[in-house]
Amino acid sequence: LWEALHTHVVVADALATDACDRLAASVGGFHAVVGNPPFLSRLSRATAPDAGRAAQLRTRTGGLLRRYADEAGGFLLLAATRWVRPGGVVALVLPRSLLATGDAVGARRAVAVAASPAHAWWGEGGEVGDADVPACALVL
Repeated sequence: LWEALHTHVVVADALATDACDRLAASVGGFHAVVGNPPFLSRLSRATAPDAGRAAQLRTRTGGLLRRYADEAGGFLLLAATRWVRPGGVVALVLPRSLLATGDAVGARRAVAVAASPAHAWWGEGGEVGDADVPACALVL
């Protein structure tokens, strides 16, 4: 089992490299992409990306995530448009800000073209775990 996992698991920053793109393409896309990407608000000095990281994110998302959109939107965009196979499932816990911020509108539009919403959750208050950010869960 370890050998099989070792050849199919890539440890990489999916927003900075195309390793996940290459692996997904090699198997015709993943049946499911499930996750809870880090919430990295650009409004917080502690999590705002430096200029190099911001440029990487713009490049990886084709400029669809703009200045203040949370980086978790990059995971949503890439999962829906590059990683999951047709008919596959994407299920991610995300900051609610991605549902409304103008700086993520391009990414939302691209995701809406690539995938149909199946389920959505946002609880009372909306915080998940230790996150001090209202969250939602989307299944596409």
